[in-house]
Amino acid sequence: MEQGVFCLPGSTITWKGALYALQNHLNKRVHLGGRTALEFYGLGHFLSLSVQKIFLFKLSKERLPHWFKKLPWKEAELIISSTNVIEEKIGIEKEVFQGLDLSISSPERAALEVIYLLGKHHTLEEIFLLSENFVNFRPKVMQDLLEKCNSKKVKRTAMMLGKHHQAKWFNRLDLNKIELGNGIIQLEGGGHYIKDFNLSIPKKIASHTRCLS
Repeated sequence: MEQGVFCLPGSTITWKGALYALQNHLNKRVHLGGRTALEFYGLGHFLSLSVQKIFLFKLSKERLPHWFKKLPWKEAELIISSTNVIEEKIGIEKEVFQGLDLSISSPERAALEVIYLLGKHHTLEEIFLLSENFVNFRPKVMQDLLEKCNSKKVKRTAMMLGKHHQAKWFNRLDLNKIELGNGIIQLEGGGHYIKDFNLSIPKKIASHTRCLS
């Protein structure tokens, strides 16, 4: 039977406190990631929103309490993604997030999570803008993540962005260990073919890119 949540008189339940309880008391495998993590590390483009969007990621098989998903968090909109696109513990770190020790994606994993949400919560144009801040990623971390990532779309797109920005981590990848699969993948309908990564992206976006042919 699923239990509820208790709050002391005069106190307020916040999504951060609830997430802390899930991670540290209930041992739920759910973490801050995606754009929220990028903004935490100062790698996002901040937007002025009346309600902040908070991106959380969990394994597909992980079941979160009903109260956590349904409580009306006034200060934030929680966007919870269930996915096994990246192995569970790779690139997840403990950080002090607004006063609480929380599990949060490393910058490198967060970038792949943003790409994973392409077409759902992010546009390709937005991701290209965010990727300006991806150039200083750690090569070994990117290598490990790209080897273990289960999405060919995510891997190809990340590598395309790395080459576009002439990132040092891209030049140090061991491409023989990264499985990119076969077949063309279209992003947002495609229109411009990028041979190196077997991707097709909109011509409007391709016209502003470098080293993509």
